[in-house]
Amino acid sequence: MNQKGNLMTSTVLKMVIAVICIAFLVYFLSALYYSKINSQKSIEARSSLDQVRLGIINMEQNSVAEFEIFDPSPVGWMVFGFVSPELKPNSCSGENCLCICKKSAGFLGNNLDKQLGACVEKGACEIIGNLQDFVEFEIDSSGGAFSGIRLKSVGENLEVEKI
Repeated sequence: MNQKGNLMTSTVLKMVIAVICIAFLVYFLSALYYSKINSQKSIEARSSLDQVRLGIINMEQNSVAEFEIFDPSPVGWMVFGFVSPELKPNSCSGENCLCICKKSAGFLGNNLDKQLGACVEKGACEIIGNLQDFVEFEIDSSGGAFSGIRLKSVGENLEVEKI
């Protein structure tokens, strides 16, 4: 009878260890997957901001008032403008800047402190000295069409809005 108890204890212990190993493997693979996805979205955000920079140059050279960028990347991320004097990413060197980054989990209303941290960690920012304050918006793909970014020159300032 005692041998059956030892055999059952050994089997239960092996099962518990197997479940722990499988759970760790699932966690590791999902972390690896989401790391790759976020890395790809950071590259897409940088590409979108490069298009914004080229759009601004195009507007200045051709004296046009508007420029539209239709780029499907990175869907689900937000476009933010940091123009307040006290709240700007370090990469912007104290200048006004446009950032594309993932929306932070604790972001409510105008609490940009947490969002600033998210943009610094995994987002992409571009210095735009004459950027005018705007309401942040999400890059989405509603109805199969991707939203874009419209740049508008209003006097000396540059407005950014969702298309």
